[in-house]
Amino acid sequence: MSLRDLTQISAIDVAYMAGLIDGEGCIHISRDNKNGHVYYTLILTIANSDPRMLLWIEERFGGKVVPKTRCKSNRLQAWAWSVVSREAETVLRLITTYLVSKKDQAELALRFRDSFVNVPVHKGRRVPDNVVQFRVSCFDEIKRMKRDITPMEVCRGVR
Repeated sequence: MSLRDLTQISAIDVAYMAGLIDGEGCIHISRDNKNGHVYYTLILTIANSDPRMLLWIEERFGGKVVPKTRCKSNRLQAWAWSVVSREAETVLRLITTYLVSKKDQAELALRFRDSFVNVPVHKGRRVPDNVVQFRVSCFDEIKRMKRDITPMEVCRGVR
């Protein structure tokens, strides 16, 4: 599905997708070393043992559904839907308004993706140091956000 087609998705489907990301999804910034260069990529993923939901997502939002490797033979086969980079950014821009528990991660991921606008990506050109440092800080911060989830007592005001 092309990025243009995403504008045709109903508000109900966008809100439902936000609920799926909040409950089952992962907003991730990956770091990869290739030939001595570090690359950062936004990845949006949902995993589930029922591929029907993921195929519904793929039909509306694009991306790809693939089987995950089984860790134990007595477990159900798991499946994963994912989009990366610009496609992940586009999906997040659609759903962020509806997110609850992962809204802060989505907003950070979108600021991370903004760092790719007007930055040369041609071979042989260096990304400016301040942009690299910003991407590193986004990578570190999204990891911290996942680790430092606020306990329910604090959310409810109970101490």
